[in-house]
Amino acid sequence: MDQQLIDFKNYVNKDKERIQHAVDVFDEEPHFVRNYIAEQGLEYTPDQLAKMIELIRNVLEDIDNE
Repeated sequence: MDQQLIDFKNYVNKDKERIQHAVDVFDEEPHFVRNYIAEQGLEYTPDQLAKMIELIRNVLEDIDNE
C-alpha cells in the first residue's frame, strides 16, 4: 500500500465517527454537504464530490475490516 493511502487511512481513523456521519449526511443531503464544503472555500462538482465520498467510504470499510 502506498504511503499516501496509509496516511489518509490514519487520518480518517483518527476521526472515524465524525467522518462516517458526514458520509451518511451526504447520502441523505448531497447538496448540503457540497454547500458546506463550498463555504469552507473548496468547490467540487457533484461528480467530484461523489467520487471523494466513495473514496472515503472505501477507506472506512477497509478500517472496519482490519
